[in-house]
Amino acid sequence: MKKTMLLPRMAIQNLKNNANTYLPYILASVFGLFTYFSFDLLMRNDIMKYLPKAAYAYMLLAVGRVLLMIILVPFLYYTNSFLIKRRKSELGLYSVLGMEKKHMGGMLFLESLLMYGVVVVLSTLLGVLFGKLIFLILLNVTGMPVDCEFRFSIQSVLYSMLYYGVICLINLFMNLVQVGKASPVELLSGSSKGEKEPKHLWVGTVIGLLLTGGGYYLAIIAKVDMWIYTNFFFAVLLVVVGTHFLFTSTSITFLKFLKRNRRFYYKRDNFTVVSGMLYRMKKNAASLANICVFSAMVMITFICTVCVVAKVDEVTEHKYPYEFEMDFQADRKADREAILGRANQYAEENKLTIKRMVDYEYASVKGTLEGESFRLRQEGDDFTMMFYIELLTVEDLNRLQNTEFTLNPGEVVLFTNGEDYGSNHIRLMDTDFTVKEEIESFLLDEKHPFSYSTYYLLAFCNRDELLQVARKFGNPQLDTKYFLGISTEGAEEDKSNFYYEFANDGANQTLVSPEVERILGGLLEARDNRQDSEEVKVLYGTLVFIGIFFGAIFVIFMLLILYYKQIVEGYEDKRNYEIMAKVGMSDEETKQNISKQIKLTFLLPLAVATIHTLVGMNMVKELFITLELYDNHFVNLCTLGVCVVFAIFYGLSYKKTAKAYYKIVKH
Repeated sequence: MKKTMLLPRMAIQNLKNNANTYLPYILASVFGLFTYFSFDLLMRNDIMKYLPKAAYAYMLLAVGRVLLMIILVPFLYYTNSFLIKRRKSELGLYSVLGMEKKHMGGMLFLESLLMYGVVVVLSTLLGVLFGKLIFLILLNVTGMPVDCEFRFSIQSVLYSMLYYGVICLINLFMNLVQVGKASPVELLSGSSKGEKEPKHLWVGTVIGLLLTGGGYYLAIIAKVDMWIYTNFFFAVLLVVVGTHFLFTSTSITFLKFLKRNRRFYYKRDNFTVVSGMLYRMKKNAASLANICVFSAMVMITFICTVCVVAKVDEVTEHKYPYEFEMDFQADRKADREAILGRANQYAEENKLTIKRMVDYEYASVKGTLEGESFRLRQEGDDFTMMFYIELLTVEDLNRLQNTEFTLNPGEVVLFTNGEDYGSNHIRLMDTDFTVKEEIESFLLDEKHPFSYSTYYLLAFCNRDELLQVARKFGNPQLDTKYFLGISTEGAEEDKSNFYYEFANDGANQTLVSPEVERILGGLLEARDNRQDSEEVKVLYGTLVFIGIFFGAIFVIFMLLILYYKQIVEGYEDKRNYEIMAKVGMSDEETKQNISKQIKLTFLLPLAVATIHTLVGMNMVKELFITLELYDNHFVNLCTLGVCVVFAIFYGLSYKKTAKAYYKIVKH
């Protein structure tokens, strides 16, 4: 055999011999790079420039791609550490047999090059085969047109190759450093050598508790304000770092505390379990921390995805209850019957059925709330206390709500979609009013105590009192408006014709009679909310798309670490079985103790991840408010359901990956 072919043959043979450890790593790399490639391909596709409302999808895909790049690097780096640890004994044997370090470095380089080629080729093929399918899925979940041309981009391939190449170079460099610095003896014992026990355990314990507690504190006190996303980032960062300290320091500190308790420790069952757990935590705490972090990410991602999928229609309906909205001059209320009649006529001509139609006179102003007093907004006011105030008459309120309120001058009926006002007195500029009643809902809007866009509605006894208040908050010539909201059933083209006729015929004297011109000529503003509704669906659909992909990635990452953890445990416990048998412990007792230790070890990340999820959901609920998703009861049910389903899935995953463990131990 030629010398030039020796290292390539050895590299190929090494990958074959270690297929059970390298294959899961390669598959995870393929899926991760395929996801990155798909995101990049979608963003570079020309059709994204022309699709209606595609800017929302593009922005979210860009954020998702950046997050994916951040997550993949440390994950693949950490997973690579499992591989090189498993290979150290083999490399040590090569060294003993006379192979020089430079030759081992060349062999590792060729192995990395082979894996790089396999991952790039497979991920690119998947992108070519399923890229259009992924694109159509995105269009479907966002509600955008699906009859679009999909184009392949060579730039996406090049950027994916470059990105994964950087990751491979980082891993190769660390492998070469570890092999180059180690002696043959250190390499031979490297696969059985665990993680180093941290120095100053109490310091690490305190840091872990403080960091995790700080992240929990940010999550618990989170409110919807300008810092909500910044706080979310820091809360996640603190909990992730704190979790690593908890597993690498706090858990070991706790076990050592139990060990110092002689009455507890020197009992047969406690002795073997505590000493075994202490041994396992010292050797594999970092991997358990990663399992915990990815488990929490899986649960939170799927909770958010389920909530968004279930509530997108409800949120859209709440945000845009009417397809078409129009504001007329206030005196057009006198022509109310004519306007409503014209709306019915246009609907009939366009073969539409009117589902919902409401109308009322109102005035809209802005003010800052101080205690029980609303005043004009001023520079430097706290923006959280600035609100829109909608004013209408009790006559219209009774007609719309089917109520029978009667008001005297100086009395109002109040509604706010946010937290209860909770007082029977309110001051509007320099005029005091008595709040006769605070109602719980107005039309399609209900109270949401933590609403992101809170407003106030006040009903007065007559129009004169309404105008008096409105003019104090604005221009002295401010008048009221006449609102008309309509939702219809029928073909979209017919709806567009209906809206065009209603919104434009008043300005076209050749199409309408003088009477209709006078009525519709008072139209101040017309809004077709169908496009805005589509924007909401695009936003939510893209979040669902990203949530599905990231949820799948987190699951794969978690399973991969779980799998490698079982392999490491298997090779370590194979020797432990022999030692325990030599000191007189029966096979049955040995199996029971090791089984108990493994179950405790793998249940610990699940328990901590569940706590992380339950605490973090308070901040997630606040983030949902920015998306106008207020149903906390439904979110709680989703949280409970996802946590239960994930616990079952985690248990089945443990049972499945444990087969690799028992296979190693039996041999």
